[in-house]
Amino acid sequence: MTCSDGSEVELLDIVSIPLLRAVPAGYQSENYLVDVGARWNRVGRAPWTMLLEAADVYDDAFWHDYGNTFHGVRDRVPESETATLKRSLQMISVPRLRIVVSSERQYMSLIPRRKIRAEFIYEGARFRLAVTDPVVEKKCLSQKDRHYQVETAMLCVSVGEPFKGAAYRLVAAVITPRRCEVRT
Repeated sequence: MTCSDGSEVELLDIVSIPLLRAVPAGYQSENYLVDVGARWNRVGRAPWTMLLEAADVYDDAFWHDYGNTFHGVRDRVPESETATLKRSLQMISVPRLRIVVSSERQYMSLIPRRKIRAEFIYEGARFRLAVTDPVVEKKCLSQKDRHYQVETAMLCVSVGEPFKGAAYRLVAAVITPRRCEVRT
């Protein structure tokens, strides 16, 4: 993920990437084979207005309520139901977001682990999903456990690979108007 000038690609960079062909895998219809012999070129940076225009329309199969995990809300998709999904990614706009940093006990473990979750309402339904955005993780895990209020955000929500009979929705990126202004 390096551009021809030697710099690494960052979230919100607009990059020209030579692709060989589409290689969809089940519900991960967005997958493409990258030409590893070709150079990547950064051509710009996405402004907030571009992200708002790129928001996906509501997809009932993607957002269907299949149930919760112990710490999450509407975050579980049974592996048998992933065949109903047409995609693994959705970019959505949420007017209010709460980032929760706390220690959670994992199944069958006595040792708690600090975890970051995003709580939001989308199309009238409440969600509490794990956050895997590395910039948000680094910032939040360096601080005390607490709740952070975010007034407006774009979220890239992903359905990951199945694990032990289910796939899980997670927030792969948290983008705010401020983050669009500042390189990380």
